[in-house]
Amino acid sequence: MPEFTTPDAIIRRSELNGQKPQAFDLRPNETDCALMAATLSVKGLKKLRLTGTLSATGALEWVLQGALGATIQQECVVTLAPVVTRIDTKVLRHFVPQDQLIPLEESEEAELISNPDDSLEPLPESFELMEILQEALALEVPEYPRAAGAELGSVKAAPAGTTAFPEDPPKPFAGLAALRAKMDKEQ
Repeated sequence: MPEFTTPDAIIRRSELNGQKPQAFDLRPNETDCALMAATLSVKGLKKLRLTGTLSATGALEWVLQGALGATIQQECVVTLAPVVTRIDTKVLRHFVPQDQLIPLEESEEAELISNPDDSLEPLPESFELMEILQEALALEVPEYPRAAGAELGSVKAAPAGTTAFPEDPPKPFAGLAALRAKMDKEQ
């Protein structure tokens, strides 16, 4: 993980009051936004913000509920023109002791077992808000952004000296009906 510099991005569990929720409002500085943009392979990040609360739900269980907002600039996968996307989404993480998580078998033949609750995370000593923000944002970034009106045209390719397939390709089974009729007449 990159080294972030935004202050108040780490909340130590030992400093939390289990009786009342701990509110947070994380707004990464420009340096961290640029670092995160490079890590996520996007052109730019603006208005990046994670707000929410950390609440105890048991002796050793904590819940992070929050809202993530970001404006992302990427390149269109067709035209390479800039594409701006606004992301506003909810973030939910349940932090539980390691022994409450379903362990994955370390066998090549073992099927991947997923937790029924994909918001479960191992309980850390410190809550790294920048890492939580980066993970949540990575899940929301469009994989194949397209500019308005950008379309991928068709490509026709053929080896040198030959022609590409025609617009209406031949239908190999089209002559079977005539062949069957001919065979029926002969019988």
